[in-house]
Amino acid sequence: MFTEDARAYPPGSDKIATQADISAVNAQYVNEYGVSEFTEVSTNRYGGPDYIVDEGTYTMTYGPDDTSEAGHYINIWKLVDDDWKLYANMWTVMPRESD
Repeated sequence: MFTEDARAYPPGSDKIATQADISAVNAQYVNEYGVSEFTEVSTNRYGGPDYIVDEGTYTMTYGPDDTSEAGHYINIWKLVDDDWKLYANMWTVMPRESD
């Protein structure tokens, strides 16, 4: 789903600059952190014809205690050989509400 020259910008981390490294980080989230649910909701899309920006929110549940996380994201999609692939991804975690 990622372009060969994809990049990702996780919160509090350095840029991830290769398709292979992005795949490795995604696998780490699933395998080490136990991501059990993940949902994105697009709130705005614009661009074209070769790039589309998708802004939205996400929720994720992970870990043995089913920790919930919510945040905002921006995805940049690139048209590659008549197929839309993820070129860049940046997200931020929203602060948790206090108990």
